[in-house]
Parts: sequence; structure tokens; C-alpha cells
Amino acid sequence: MEKFYLEEPSIKRKDEIIDYINEFAFYHSDLNGIGALDQILEGHTFLEALERCLNMRYEEYAKKFGRCQSKTFLLIRENDDRIVGNINIRWNLTDEMKLFGGNIGYSIRPTERRKGYNKINLYLGLMEAQKLGLDRVMLDCDASNIASDKTMQALGGVLERTEVDPSDGILTNVYWFNVDECLEKYREQYIDKIKLKNCDFSFTLRCSCDILRLYSMRENSYNIYVSIFAYVNVLACRWMRVINYSTSQMFSLVDGCE
Repeated sequence: MEKFYLEEPSIKRKDEIIDYINEFAFYHSDLNGIGALDQILEGHTFLEALERCLNMRYEEYAKKFGRCQSKTFLLIRENDDRIVGNINIRWNLTDEMKLFGGNIGYSIRPTERRKGYNKINLYLGLMEAQKLGLDRVMLDCDASNIASDKTMQALGGVLERTEVDPSDGILTNVYWFNVDECLEKYREQYIDKIKLKNCDFSFTLRCSCDILRLYSMRENSYNIYVSIFAYVNVLACRWMRVINYSTSQMFSLVDGCE
């Protein structure tokens, strides 16, 4: 089974990132949510583009460019270590971004489309939004972009309005997402498709709490095993940051304690 994870851009993927961006240019395809990395197409060096991309998380730095804070991630397919997409998470939105643009922008490379990857990309992006403390996020897309529109609907987006974006004159659909509700609702659908490369503490805690609830009606002695397992699992994830169990694998481990 294919697995995916998000990774911040770095110098070690310089050639891969350049190839990724050039693919969009070759296919004359829009590249959204790439931060400042596409500045290499405007004559900037890779290091200049990377520096700006990584520094956009800092409020004062972002303000110098009239932008909001943001973090950019690459969507990596673990099986072949290939960049298949990207996503950008934004917060402290400017007044303009509150109307159009929103908290998240994303793309899938042209040669990897129509495989359902962007749904996984968005699910992982919502996890990153949750880490930043964002309860609700806004996304938008051209009303004519059927693929992106379906992706937003598939992850629980609620259509707020359809209006013309005055910046480009394009009819745009604006969606809102309740981050916690969407992550919980679609967790079982995506948990086996993602690799938590840097394990998310809160995500693992929720999985452990699910186990506790499921087995709470069993005999007291068995509940002790479950409690110990959940506690150890959370601590391991918090400190070792290497645990990557799906919910089904966690249940299997707990069953082995009987």
C-alpha cells in the first residue's frame, strides 16, 4: 500500500524540487501553495527561494512582504521517495486573504493526478493546521476546477459562498472546514495511507483514548493492560517520535495483551 507524509523543503531535495516546479512550467499548469519556491522561475537562486519560503513562518518577516505567516510542505510518496504534491498552511491572514485565498493552498504534480492524492494531501494539511491551533480553516478554488472542488467536499468542506474574486475576475467557491471534526470523521479513511514521519502527539493521544473507550466495559484487570498500553504508546510517541501504528495495528497489539 502506498503511504504519504509531509516534509518541509530543504537543500537536500534541491534537484527534486527544481524538477517538480519545472514540471508545472512544462505542462503550463498552475502551481498553488508552493510558498516562495517558484521564484526560481523568476531568476532567483534556489537558496534565495528556500530562505524566503522557510522564513515566512515568522510574523515580522512575512509582514515585510505584505504577506501572512505560512509553512510550506512537500507531499512525499514513501514507496519511491518522490515529491507528488505540495501544500501551504497560512495563519494570521491579511484582510484580503480572509476574503479569498484562505488558510490552505495545494497542488499535485501534473503526472501524478487523478489518483486521489490530493485528498491525502489535504488531510495531512488539516493535521498541520491543527498543530498550529487553527480550529476552522478557509479554502477556495475556481468554480470551474472540478477536481479541487470535489477534494474539498470529500474532506468535509462546507460551501460558504460563490463569488467573483476581484483580484483575477474568476468565479470562486469558498469553503470552510472545522479542523477537528474533519480529522475525526475521515481518520479511518486515511490513517492507513499516511506515515506520521514526525509523530503527532495529539493524534496518537486521540487514538489511545479511542482504545480506552472501546474496552472500558471489559473486566477491570484487562482495563489495566489497556490503560498501560495507551499511556506507554503516548509517551513513546512524545519522546521517541518513531511510533507509526494505524488504528487497526494498535487494536491488534492490545488484543495480544489478553
